[in-house]
Amino acid sequence: MALAVRVSEITPPAAEPLTVAQLKAHCVVTHDNDDALLALYGRAARLYVEAVTRRLLITRTVEFWADGFPHCRRDLWLPRAPIQSVTWVKYYDQAGTLQTLSSAAYSLESPGGEFGQNARLILATDYQWPATQCRSSAVMVRAVGGYGDEGDDVAEGLRGMIRLLVAHWHSTREAVVIGGAPASVPHGFDALMWMYRIEP
Repeated sequence: MALAVRVSEITPPAAEPLTVAQLKAHCVVTHDNDDALLALYGRAARLYVEAVTRRLLITRTVEFWADGFPHCRRDLWLPRAPIQSVTWVKYYDQAGTLQTLSSAAYSLESPGGEFGQNARLILATDYQWPATQCRSSAVMVRAVGGYGDEGDDVAEGLRGMIRLLVAHWHSTREAVVIGGAPASVPHGFDALMWMYRIEP
């Protein structure tokens, strides 16, 4: 089980998983009138896919904030995947002074591959998590996450979720009725989501 950890994006990704040209081809759009709209949909769909799967698709810098280090555990779970590297771990000591935890005190474990789960920091032998001040966000972890710098680095299943959303939003500007109930995501999206979703 992961410690209650909040996530903040420090630097956004430099690219999107799918280009406007790729989205136009999927939506069978042959004119340029909707280029800006499709770019907007593409970014929104990427953000939605990242939110529901708890994955970081394109490389960017993020921070994880927790109210303290784990009690009686030697690992700190980071509720996103994949994580490429950890830049630093900082914490407020009991006196309220911001400290940087030695990189020798922990190692990063981040299961790779298309379906890799949560990353975690594992405390090194002979180290203990330091005591922190009782305050919100007493522990901060800055890391680099994502599958890679380019859209082609992202698994096709995740890119497929973006295609489904963009095509649905482009062709249908309101919720549709499926089986008597309105639906805001296209058929097949949930099946892919449950394949890639990281459990908290």
